[in-house]
Amino acid sequence: MKTSILLDHEPVEAARVVRLLLRLEAETTGRTDRLPLNLSLVLDRSGSMYGGKLEAARAAAALLVRRLSPDDTVSVVAYDDEVRTVAEPAKGAAQAALPRQIEAIETGGSTNLSGGWLRGRELGALADTFAAHSVSEADQKYMYHRAYNSMTGRRKKDELIRRKNGPR
Repeated sequence: MKTSILLDHEPVEAARVVRLLLRLEAETTGRTDRLPLNLSLVLDRSGSMYGGKLEAARAAAALLVRRLSPDDTVSVVAYDDEVRTVAEPAKGAAQAALPRQIEAIETGGSTNLSGGWLRGRELGALADTFAAHSVSEADQKYMYHRAYNSMTGRRKKDELIRRKNGPR
């Protein structure tokens, strides 16, 4: 890791303005290959996302889809009080229209977070790459329960560890 720091300062009435530029550069590994991704994007389109929030979420999701490799699998779910599958798991050319579909998502009603999250998880499990590059079933359960507890505000560390490690 290469680091460099550039400081600039100027006097201002009874104070100083200091600017700092910190540059971090990682060395390349030489590897250009990676395992294909299997992503299920879940977008909240409830009324609380009206305006800039939904615009930012749509823009980020559309950009992510545009940057995927043809080998990557992506599905998209949008939820408010109803859960809607915007796109089933797809690869390559089948993703071409997806950014425009994402950008067309509009604000809806109330929030069914768990329904949206669960549908995204189902779509992720449908994709072929999920089975080929899967995390263990115990880790999947751990991640699911951790996300569920984060969404509901529950913090049951012992239960999560027990579920991750399986029965004793």
